[in-house]
Amino acid sequence: MESIHMKSKVNVKAILTRGLKEKMQQELKDLLKEIDMELEQIDFKSKRLMENIDKTNPQQRLELKQEMDQKKGAAYSKRERIENRLKKLEKLEYGDEVHQKTLNGLATISVGDDLEEKMIREIVVKDGKVVEIR
Repeated sequence: MESIHMKSKVNVKAILTRGLKEKMQQELKDLLKEIDMELEQIDFKSKRLMENIDKTNPQQRLELKQEMDQKKGAAYSKRERIENRLKKLEKLEYGDEVHQKTLNGLATISVGDDLEEKMIREIVVKDGKVVEIR
């Protein structure tokens, strides 16, 4: 029987425990703090640059303001996405499965195999230990 090895995606899911939920919440809160610091830096840099720009050049001042507003907008957007992830996490119950990451793996495909079944794999972990392979 002929067979080949192909790259496949392996989804890693974790069973939500108290420890994992707290860890994930802390990671998201740390990201929010980083974004807040980034926003403060943007404000500080913006004020400093505005002071150094020639006040007689309104075009340069406008361009700088637009650039800083764009950076702030991107940071606020990132902050909102993280806040939404935190809210979703808070609603999850212990025992729920949460996607953690996707890994690359190898699948052996033989004649007659269900290709989709072979190509999509899942590993379920609980407290860092594999509890199921699907």
